[in-house]
Amino acid sequence: MSGSNRTLQLGLLGRDIQHSLSPHLQHLNAECLGISVQYHLFDLKCHEAEQLLVRHRNSESDQYGSTHPDLNDLDGLNITTPYKELAFRMADKLSGEAQALKAVNTLTLRDGVISAHNTDPEGVIALLKGLNLADLCHRVILIGTGGASRAAAFALAQSYDCREFVWISRDRERALKCMEWCRERWPSIRCCWLSALENHQTRHSSLNSTHLGEVIKEGIGLMISGAPPLTEAQWYSLEKLLRPHLGERFGFASEGYIIDLNYGEERLRAVKEFAQSIGVYCSGGLRMLVGQGVASFNWWTGSTLNECAQWSTFKKTLG
Repeated sequence: MSGSNRTLQLGLLGRDIQHSLSPHLQHLNAECLGISVQYHLFDLKCHEAEQLLVRHRNSESDQYGSTHPDLNDLDGLNITTPYKELAFRMADKLSGEAQALKAVNTLTLRDGVISAHNTDPEGVIALLKGLNLADLCHRVILIGTGGASRAAAFALAQSYDCREFVWISRDRERALKCMEWCRERWPSIRCCWLSALENHQTRHSSLNSTHLGEVIKEGIGLMISGAPPLTEAQWYSLEKLLRPHLGERFGFASEGYIIDLNYGEERLRAVKEFAQSIGVYCSGGLRMLVGQGVASFNWWTGSTLNECAQWSTFKKTLG
């Protein structure tokens, strides 16, 4: 597509996405190919997002008018929280990653057909490589059971020597499904669930009850949060709640790392202050955004942009 005079039409479907840096990133990606891009934000409520995708499949006109282009006019659409699972259910064609994760973040829409992919694992891998955390990936705590946390688990299981997952979630049903998903795909990886609710019984998968003690004895290396940002008080409350199961400091070994997949100084301030108080390193998910965004752009256009080069350019443009 290099040198094309046509403007690439892209978009992002999500909720409360006015802070998103995806438009900036995709403009940088397009510049590398010598093309222009328009990036549209579809900031919609849940019923509006579902109606939008349903109308596309039924080839109906868009009731939102000039504010949003017709989906058939888009070359690609990104999906973010909380619509990754909705888009998965609405898709007609799924890539292997999308099928495995049961959530999608990248769509093409042609003639009423929705083709879906998930580039979040590529984003997680880019983030972990950039932080050089391979040695901490053996025993991992995952906060949340949504698409971001499952993408992190997928990346760790596929590309790193991960041996244990400890899922932390308030939702029992989703947590048990995540453990079953792990057991079916990676039977050698041990996993368990700890509830984030007071007085809620801990559940284990088919592993025996000594598993959690074995994990803590060796120490947690990495925690990844795919949940919405927590306040500092919530971080302290969660650490206290899980202390009987994990020990102090979430059971971190002498060197530990917290990755919060959110990004932005305001959204990360609480987790960074908490991490500093318990003596572990901390990072946000900005490089994951770049990694998954470059992979999405490559999937839409057939290009082969290099994530490392784009990350370097992206950082420079942020000042």
